[in-house]
Amino acid sequence: MPEHVEWSEIGPDTTLSEMVDLSAFRRRLRLANEYLGEPWADLKRRVTEKRLPSTLIQSILRDYVQDPPRRKGSELTDRYLACLAPYADCTYVDKRTHDAVVRARRKFPQFASLTRSIEKASGYAEIGRQVNEAARR
Repeated sequence: MPEHVEWSEIGPDTTLSEMVDLSAFRRRLRLANEYLGEPWADLKRRVTEKRLPSTLIQSILRDYVQDPPRRKGSELTDRYLACLAPYADCTYVDKRTHDAVVRARRKFPQFASLTRSIEKASGYAEIGRQVNEAARR
């Protein structure tokens, strides 16, 4: 049984992946609660993964990024960067993550409404050029 997941939360259609995701989320919630000091049962009932923009963005991108034959380290970093999109004017990610963002925006209006501008660039110099062009407008 995964940590912080109750038997009552597991249904006949619950997948192992869903249990692992819930367990990981609850571990992070438990850690945050060390600072909050809320009653655990109340916090666990009120705060769900679906209420956190970063969790929603990460799970959608994980499901909609094309599965390459070899994973690059930058993909994980880009998914974390994409989680900043609700809070930043513009977030830059690599081409593959940007393609996943475009697909996710078409399929999930909620994802599109959460994320602000997510752009791609071939390198840091390109980001500088794009930012300067946007500032001139």
